[in-house]
Order: sequence, then C-alpha cells, then structure tokens
Amino acid sequence: MIICELRGIVFDIKAYPIHSDIFSKLQQIKKQRSVGLADIINGGDLQFDVTKLNPHFNLRGAKFHKDTDIILTALDDDYYGEGYSFYRSKINKIKIKEHNFINIEQKEQFLLLSINHQFGLYHQFELNETIQSFNHKELSIESKTFLTKPVIKVGLDLFYKDIKLKRRNSVGFENKIKQTVIIEPKKTQFFNKTNYKKIVDSSLVRL
Repeated sequence: MIICELRGIVFDIKAYPIHSDIFSKLQQIKKQRSVGLADIINGGDLQFDVTKLNPHFNLRGAKFHKDTDIILTALDDDYYGEGYSFYRSKINKIKIKEHNFINIEQKEQFLLLSINHQFGLYHQFELNETIQSFNHKELSIESKTFLTKPVIKVGLDLFYKDIKLKRRNSVGFENKIKQTVIIEPKKTQFFNKTNYKKIVDSSLVRL
C-alpha cells in the first residue's frame, strides 16, 4: 500500500452572501470598537455572530504553490512499519484531471469571505499499489479556481488511473492566519464567470 500526502499551504474558505444592512452593521461595529473586520468575524464578537449566517460555499483545499508538496510513502516495503517515502513532487507538477471555477450563485450585494490559512497536512490518500508497479504519470488531481484578487487555486481529490483515491487522515496542520474579506461580485467576460475582485473591506489576524 502507498500513502499519498498533500502537504503545505492549505486554504479553508467559507463564503457568506450578505445584504447591505449587514455590511452597514459591520462597519458600525468597526467604528465603535476601533477593530478590524477579521477581529469581529473571527474573534466571536458579541455584537455580530457569524455562525448565524448560512454559508453558501465551504471549501478546504491545498494551495497550488511552490511550498505545497505531494509525498508518497510505501508501507509494505519498510521493515519497521513506518513507511518509506520514495516520491515527492510539487502540486503544480501533477496532471490535472478535472478543473472547475468556483461560481457562487449571488443574489445579495456583498460576499463575505472567511479564509483560514493553514500549514501542514491537507489530506492523506490511500493507493493500493507497490513501489514497483507505481507510475507517477498515472497520478492526477482535481482542482478549482476562485477568481479573487489574487486568484485562489486549490487541489482537492487525488486520482490514480482516473480512479479517485480514498481519503484518510487530515489531522496534522497549524492555523496561521484568519483573513476576512468583503467583496462585490460582478460578471465578467472571462468564461462568463463571476469575478470577485472588487474588495470593499479586508483584514486579517495572525495566530
């Protein structure tokens, strides 16, 4: 058996469409308390409980970045049972099996994004192959792009010979930054997708 790990920078994103009344309320709290947007949303502010909002979108994925790796460890060939890591590659070197753009159905004026920046393990995946039979060219990944500024592109599931691999452990990461952004979505000619570039408020807290 081979364990495939995606490890590096991870984004955990929640998106909440909000109307102008909520936007005005958040701006009022900021002014009264002299705090940033991220302090209100991520700090559990008593005047605004984000858990009462219904997220229209929730996604956790490994960022396509030079610091995000795929590491393959063979369990069967190691005498001590701890495994032998025999293959490593950058996430952007893996063949893409399927790619989609994240396009949220937007009826409200604003979109509130809560983005948790993590570092460490995204997911382990189980591959029933041996070192001898493994061919890295048969490995592929599902990816998604969020047309924000900057663009967010993440990897999700791994495939081998076009078959989705079974997910295993996802524990083994640290939360580094909690970022909150309010944007005004607009339609663009780019593949007729929604563009999320007009930022009206943004802040972050380091953990």
